[in-house]
Amino acid sequence: MGGKVAGSITVLTDNGEIYAHTRTEMIKIIERGDMAKIVWKSDMDMFISGLFQSNFKALALK
Repeated sequence: MGGKVAGSITVLTDNGEIYAHTRTEMIKIIERGDMAKIVWKSDMDMFISGLFQSNFKALALK
């Protein structure tokens, strides 16, 4: 992963999928006993800044 995990890691109870997020990306992880594998990553740049705002590391600042 490209940075420190922000907050808590989320584990789905129905199928054991693991999700983690950093300040810049969301990551899906699959745990396979003695190892883990990153399945996909998504950048946290999905929000369009409003008037007089800017996105800074997944936080909207006024």
